[in-house]
Amino acid sequence: MINKLIYLLFCMILAVNISACSSSQKNDASPTPTATEAIILEETIEPMPMSTPTPTPEYAYNKVVNQFIIDYNNVSQSDFTDIKKGNSFVKNFAYSYGYYCELQCNTSTNKIVVIINETADTASLGMNGMRDIFHDVAITINPELTDDEIYAYFDELVQNEHITESEFGTMSIKFKPGIDLSTGRSRGFIKIEAQ
Repeated sequence: MINKLIYLLFCMILAVNISACSSSQKNDASPTPTATEAIILEETIEPMPMSTPTPTPEYAYNKVVNQFIIDYNNVSQSDFTDIKKGNSFVKNFAYSYGYYCELQCNTSTNKIVVIINETADTASLGMNGMRDIFHDVAITINPELTDDEIYAYFDELVQNEHITESEFGTMSIKFKPGIDLSTGRSRGFIKIEAQ
């Protein structure tokens, strides 16, 4: 049995040497590997790792609200934080720039609706303090708008002393200014609805 193994090993070595000698005599620029070399090459080549797609973060059950949060966080310097799921499938709550926001999907249009609310912490800034968050919401909904267009619209909007409704780009805007009353402050809000 051992003699047969030695004989087979000898034949393999002889075959490799003969193959090597004959291939060195050929004028080929790229010699073909022997069976033994091919096995060694096969074992040393590591397979490329499969790339797995990055999972989409899930902030909300509703895909319209979830995608809006992702898109907003990609353009804003103040990501939505403390995101909470609301009392319905289509509503969420979050904070950005210190403002409390309602994020919901209008089920009849399947588009995003964002309501930016004053908070106790932001009330001293008045409605003017909403400038940055308004910009980021508007540019997320309507990326074709320029910064100058958004800021000019906002600066004119906050001059209103009463509830107003208007169209801007592909959005419907409802503005309610914050007012100081004898009973306390009636906090303002801006409702932005994608059309």
